[in-house]
Amino acid sequence: AETLPLFDRPAIRLRDLEPETRLPTMPLGEHVVHDYRSLGLSLKAHPLAFLRQRLDRSGVTPNARLPSVPDGRRVSVAGLVLVRQRPGTGKAIFLTLEDEHAVANVIFWERTFNRYRPIVMGARFVRVTGKLQSESNVIHIVAEKIEDLTPWLSVLLEEKPDVPVVQSDRQDIATLSGKAESVMPKGRNFQ
Repeated sequence: AETLPLFDRPAIRLRDLEPETRLPTMPLGEHVVHDYRSLGLSLKAHPLAFLRQRLDRSGVTPNARLPSVPDGRRVSVAGLVLVRQRPGTGKAIFLTLEDEHAVANVIFWERTFNRYRPIVMGARFVRVTGKLQSESNVIHIVAEKIEDLTPWLSVLLEEKPDVPVVQSDRQDIATLSGKAESVMPKGRNFQ
């Protein structure tokens, strides 16, 4: 059979020449990680949607429910750190945390900030515990404690439960977990 150059066969489409390839279905968490890596957000799901049950079990109040929490009540909130702000003359540091449905505004007084400085400045996903202040429909959490939950983001890239993980794969999963953490927003810092 004679082989004709590609341009001598204009009726043939390139995709007709490609062999059919079947790829495994990508888990939704992995889709979200790749979206964050390329776009900085995902329309498929929010990373915290994968962690909501675990957050609920650990006593974290969803940010959207904060308006129903009485003023002065101690509460724990969690979210990706979107913004860190420290006004030039102020004695407070403000964080904006985003979960899958809403944001929470957190105030760190200088003493608490100094105690937890590495977490406040470096973590991408945190849990903050403190007293809720609500005045004129403006809600803040006055931080008493902050915990770095960034390693929890590894759940986005975990293998499906029905796929056995052999010892040699554990390092690969740890590497992927680091990638999940690294693509989440670092938070924007303002002075």
